[in-house]
Amino acid sequence: MESLDTIMSLAKRRGFFWNAYELYGGVAGFLVWGPNGTVLKRRIIDNWRKTFLNLPNFTEIETPIIAPEKVFSTSGHLSNFKDIMVKCKKCKKKFNASKLINQYKITNI
Repeated sequence: MESLDTIMSLAKRRGFFWNAYELYGGVAGFLVWGPNGTVLKRRIIDNWRKTFLNLPNFTEIETPIIAPEKVFSTSGHLSNFKDIMVKCKKCKKKFNASKLINQYKITNI
């Protein structure tokens, strides 16, 4: 997790992206793309389009990134999708328990 924090810090300093609404406490999962991030994002999308849209039966669509609660309820995400989070007593950061288990290959739980 330290390397992710290092990358995030570097990306912010270099103008790639910031947490959206950070001044007001931030909103998880939302980013503001800075000048360098906008260019990088555009290049990734352009390369993806060059790769996949030239294939037969591939086409591009764009959907909203935010959906009403009914979508998640109907798909079962609200009732069945549960990530157990744990909080480090030392650094106070929160982590996804299943990712920690896989990362450290914990077997005796």
